[in-house]
This record gives sequence, C-alpha cells and structure tokens, in this order.
Amino acid sequence: MLKTAQGVPVLVRKNRRARRIKLYVTGQREVKLTLPWYAPLSAGAAVVKEKEAWIEKTLAKLPPYITRAKAEIEHYKTAAFDRLSALAEEYAVKYGVTFRNIRIGDQTTRWGSCSRSGTLSFNWRLALMPENIRRYIVIHELCHLKEMNHSPRFWSLVAERCPEHSECRKWLRKNRDKLI
Repeated sequence: MLKTAQGVPVLVRKNRRARRIKLYVTGQREVKLTLPWYAPLSAGAAVVKEKEAWIEKTLAKLPPYITRAKAEIEHYKTAAFDRLSALAEEYAVKYGVTFRNIRIGDQTTRWGSCSRSGTLSFNWRLALMPENIRRYIVIHELCHLKEMNHSPRFWSLVAERCPEHSECRKWLRKNRDKLI
C-alpha cells in the first residue's frame, strides 16, 4: 500500500476511463489516487510525494469525520427520496421534461447525476441541506435532460430556471467537507 511520508495511507485504483492522475482527499479523511490503466504505480507515488504538503494541509482543514448509523442513513435516504421526488416531479412538469426514475445513493463525489436514459441519481446527504440547495440540484439535473453537458447553453438554462444558482454553488463548495 502506498503511504505519505507521514504514514497516511493512500487508496490507489486504476481506471480505464481516467486520462490523467488524480489525487484527492475525501470528506471521510481518505486520500485517494486514481491512475489511468496504463500509468505505473511509480508515477502515482511521485505525485503523492510532490503533493505531501497539500495533503497534510487539506487533512488539517477538514472537520472530524462523523460516522452515521445505518438506520440513520436509511432514514435520510427515505427523506431525500420523498423531498427530491416531489421537487423533480414539480419542476419536470413546469419545464416540460420527463425523467424515468429517481435513485438515492451514497455518492462520495457528487450531489446528483442524470443518465442518458433519464434516471436522476441523488446523494442522500441532500436531505441535510437547505431547501434552496436541494431545489438547485434538482433543477441542475433536470436541465441535463435538455443539455447533457456543462456547456454555456446548459448554464444559461440553469440560470434561467434557478437565478440563485451561483450562490447555491458557492454554498455547496463551502459546506462540502462538512457533508460528504
């Protein structure tokens, strides 16, 4: 297993779709390294060595990770499903789009996603967020049903439907580590 000079374990995985080496620290205080399938482990080790100061600084800034009981998570998943389904149905009708179904998961890097088949997936932690943030995430994903990318056209759709989207994105960036 790869470790930093301070002994912090680094979880390494190879990914066929990865195009570059990616090093990140999760809200659970895990250091993760993703390598393209063709990259040698030594290349990843070099990145970890180069970024050790950043890793330590990032870990120091994170609040202690709060583990939640399975029953508590299930409660939040149910609450998220109820709230997000209602919002998605309301805004889908309002904006003339249709989605196939909604899934609630335990994503570690995303608040939501939209598949080409019309499945909306949301993070259960949205149940812990203010209503305006949940609304923004739902609108963002519904806009992907019209524009499956993050092009200027996509962002103009989001801005038209959720004028406070910039403030919501700032809130998410500011509070991400407390929630994930």
